Amino acid sequence: MVTKARVLLVGLEPEIVDYSKSPVPGLTAAKVRAAVEADSAKLESLGYSVKSLYVDDGKTAEAALANALALVDTIAS
Repeated sequence: MVTKARVLLVGLEPEIVDYSKSPVPGLTAAKVRAAVEADSAKLESLGYSVKSLYVDDGKTAEAALANALALVDTIAS
C-alpha cells in the first residue's frame, strides 16, 4: 500500500476576517471556504491526503495547530 503525502492547510477562520478591507472585491467567508474546498479537492486528485484547519486570531490557534500536528504524528506512527 502506498502512503499518500499529507497536506495540512492552515488559515484563519474565514468568519473572523474583515473583508471590507480586502483587495479582492466581493470576497466573503463563504467564497474563501469554497476556494479552500476546491484546492483541497485538486490536491486530493493529485494523490495527496488533505486536511484543513481554520484557526482563530491567536486565542487558541497555537494549541489547535499543535493538536492537529500531534494527530498527524499519531496517524503516521
